[in-house]
Amino acid sequence: WLEANNADEKDVLAIDHSLVPLNLKTADRRHLAEAAAIDAIWFLTNDKRLIKRTRPKKFPNEVRTVCGVFVAKPSECIEEISRGLFLK
Repeated sequence: WLEANNADEKDVLAIDHSLVPLNLKTADRRHLAEAAAIDAIWFLTNDKRLIKRTRPKKFPNEVRTVCGVFVAKPSECIEEISRGLFLK
């Protein structure tokens, strides 16, 4: 955990600020910013509100990236999990 949690606070804050227009809860925005700052591939969540706010209204079932991170429900990454774990 300590090795993965090496995000620079300035980077996290900058990314967090860029996510403000999504109108996410403060903690959700921070978690997503931390994921982006450590170059995570996936941000998995069952939070329906977070999923809804990170996808276009016209395509609510399409997994999209936010700051380079795929934001998805765990069930949506099953087919891509090996690519997501090993490739960027």
